[in-house]
Formats: sequence, C-alpha cells, structure tokens
Amino acid sequence: MGTDGSVDARHLLISNPPHGSVDAAGATSYFGLTAAEVGMKANYGLPEIWFAADDEATLLETAASLKTAGLNTVLIEGGELVEIPEQNPVESFAFTDEGLRVAREDSEWTVVYDTPVMVVFGRPQVDVQVARSPTGSVVTRLSRWGRGFRRPGPDANLVELGASPFLDLYAPSDTGVLRISIVQEITDFSQLSENLPHGLSSMQNLVAECENRFEKIHVDRRLVDMTLRGIARVVTEAPPSGPARTGFSFATQALAELLSSLSPNLKDLPQADLSSRLAYLTARSRIS
Repeated sequence: MGTDGSVDARHLLISNPPHGSVDAAGATSYFGLTAAEVGMKANYGLPEIWFAADDEATLLETAASLKTAGLNTVLIEGGELVEIPEQNPVESFAFTDEGLRVAREDSEWTVVYDTPVMVVFGRPQVDVQVARSPTGSVVTRLSRWGRGFRRPGPDANLVELGASPFLDLYAPSDTGVLRISIVQEITDFSQLSENLPHGLSSMQNLVAECENRFEKIHVDRRLVDMTLRGIARVVTEAPPSGPARTGFSFATQALAELLSSLSPNLKDLPQADLSSRLAYLTARSRIS
C-alpha cells in the first residue's frame, strides 16, 4: 500500500486498438461474452481497461491468448496510471525558435523541439448546454462528462473540461512524465500563427504545427470523435473476483471501484482524462 492509499501491486491489461483479424469465438471464454459481443468489444476504438489482477503472470497468459485471437493489449502496473498528472489546461502557448512555450498561472516553461513527445488529440462528441450572458459570451458550459475549470479573464467563465477538443502533450521530465493540456474552450489560441492551412480547425492546426516542429513525435488520434459514455450507464453489481469478465467500461461501478483502489486521486476521473492516459500508456513506445 502506497502512502496515498494506492495499491502498488495491481496490474492492468489495457486494450490497444486497432486490433487485427479477430477470432471472436476464441476469446469468448476470457470475457464471459458471446462471440458477437466480443466482436463489438473489438470494434471499440478507444483504449480501455479490460482486466485487472494482483497476479501479473495471469494477465501475461491472458494477453498472450488474446494476441493469438487477434486482440492487442498492453500490460502495465497500476501505479503507472496513478503517476500521470491530471489534465490541467494551460492558459496560453506559443511556438518559439527554441520550443513550445506554455504558461499557467504564475509559471512558464518551454518544451524544446528535440524532446521526444507523445501527443494525444481528443475531440469528444457530446451534447452540452451553453448559457450566454446578455453580451453573447459563453458564461457556463454544462455537461455530465468532466470537471469545471475557470476560463482565464475578467469574466472567469466556467468551462467543462472533458467536453471540449483538447491536445495532451506528454514528455519526459525529472519527476516522471510532463503533461501539457491545451483545451480549445479554455486555452488562449491567439499566438498560433495565422499563416496556417485554411479549412482546418484551430486544434487541427495546432496538431499539425506540433508535427512540423518536434523532431521526435507520435500523434495518437484514437480519441478524435470519441463518444463519451454517460452516467446513465452506471451499474450496481460488484466486479467478480479475479479479472473482471467484461472489463471495466467507463461509467460502470466496476471501473469506479478499481480506480478508487488504485488511488483516491482517480475517483471521478473524467472519461477524456482517463482515455488520454490510456492512449499514452499504450502508444508511448511509438515515439520515434
């Protein structure tokens, strides 16, 4: 048990789509599902936790069998998920001659262009309600999907994190991993060059600019057009003993209990934040 209440020995087996030619019938016994249900699970394009156990050897055997059935997975220690910083949007950014300069509150730092980085680009699909002030500016963005953040500026508007397009840049740091979150509804985009291709959104231009400038970069786009799962999907049954038969889909009680067992800091983690972490953990080896 860690000092923050985390469980150090827990291991997680995470799906790593896209998968290969799937033998759904050959994987039914591991999930306790029908072949058709396994096929639906294989078609889900976002990484998600499929199994969790204290016994690493058991999950290694499961991973090997799933690979034979055409299903790609990545095995990690639960502590790796816990150690990733939360999604905390920067206030502004700028591309300088040296690197990507970002600012948040009273701090400013630069990620130089020869740093190996992983970029996770997310564009959630979600319905939100927007309240507007008499002047027409957005006052509050309301949804069920994430945490609220105050937009910088005199109006201090509340914006929902998790419902807006975002870019998470992951880079190595002295303390583990640095996570820089640029969120369309929160971060100031005014310093992004105007001489960029037309017909693209500001987020798409930002991703393209990162690809042009960073020498060692991998961009993960699996979270583009991701469909967020709502709280209405929460179920009440407890997860079975050993690896959960159906995995830990977002908004299930099984996932909530698993994340809480890893660390209290993961309780009520928004889906966009969790999905970004899982995308990074499954694709980090692809950084060139």
